[in-house]
Amino acid sequence: MAGRALPQLFRRASCATLLGGAPMTSEIARKVIHAIQKPAAPARVKVELFQREQEILERLSQGFANKQIADKCDISYQTVKVQ
Repeated sequence: MAGRALPQLFRRASCATLLGGAPMTSEIARKVIHAIQKPAAPARVKVELFQREQEILERLSQGFANKQIADKCDISYQTVKVQ
């Protein structure tokens, strides 16, 4: 049985390769599927903001328009857009 299985396995792998596939063992296939299904760990990046940036961000989150933020913070509209 083992003597005949190897040529059949080789033939299947050759056909798969000719058809554009990449033959792999079931063990490797399981590892690939496991790696694909594994959710990526969330990136944890701590961002330091200047006080003015924090103030603008808070006002944006409250729904204020850029012009309103500029008026309330006594800065130019362009500064709000850049920040």
